[in-house]
Amino acid sequence: MSKKISLEECLKCVHHISFREGTVMCNYWHREEQRMTQFIDKIPYLINCPKADEDMR
Repeated sequence: MSKKISLEECLKCVHHISFREGTVMCNYWHREEQRMTQFIDKIPYLINCPKADEDMR
């Protein structure tokens, strides 16, 4: 199961490239990938964060 992290936490990550129109650009795997966000209780979260998935292992 993929862990979601708050957008605020994502923005602080060294792998974060940009955030625009509900999507995050991330270079965690050393290539630009688009990640989706979702609002839960009015708080934006990054869904399927690769860093969070690795931290769970």
